Amino acid sequence: EIGSGTFNRSYRSSVGMGSIVTRFNIHPSVSTQSLHLEQWVNNEAIARGFPTPRIVHVDTSRIHSKYSFQLIEWSDGVPLRAVSEETVRKVLSQLGRELRKLHDKPIGDRFGRVGLGLLPDWDCFIMNEISDHLSYCWEHNLINKEQKEAIGTYFQSIFVCGQPFLLHGDLSYDNILIDGKTQDLKAVIDWEDSVLGDPIFELAGLATFHPIERHASFI
Repeated sequence: EIGSGTFNRSYRSSVGMGSIVTRFNIHPSVSTQSLHLEQWVNNEAIARGFPTPRIVHVDTSRIHSKYSFQLIEWSDGVPLRAVSEETVRKVLSQLGRELRKLHDKPIGDRFGRVGLGLLPDWDCFIMNEISDHLSYCWEHNLINKEQKEAIGTYFQSIFVCGQPFLLHGDLSYDNILIDGKTQDLKAVIDWEDSVLGDPIFELAGLATFHPIERHASFI
């Protein structure tokens, strides 16, 4: 086993002269369709020249396994952790250039998380994303009702996106792989949280993983 997430568990196997990753969908609430949608997004990213291992096969029949699964090309990169500040900034700069390829042109006419169903408007997605958080803050007396309404109005006014663009959606340290020898960007993995929407949302998400001093590197 090489890793596990909230909804999946992954294993590496040797195949001929190479390796393959088998990623099982172990969560009953996750639609098997989402695995096919991830493959579609993955293929689109590769077509745009974005560095990511290919999802080569999806099996949702449950004939060969009790779980639905994907077969993914193995990448020998290592997660962007425990490296120097200079290396982090270099890799983030390289990632920024690669993200420009991913965000280069719009895709489709719907918005939201690819695996969970799409919406007609970007602000609908944003409000769905923050509504539970706002309700929690209000119920726990962290904000009052007027502040809750003001924040909602503010989000609706700034998150306007006329066309959806392809976003990775989860650019965490573990999903960014670097070459162990050259310390350059190797690949970006895990399309489970992919989004169709505003590229600024992608950059804002990436910014949450890094202090402000690093933001200029990928911007």
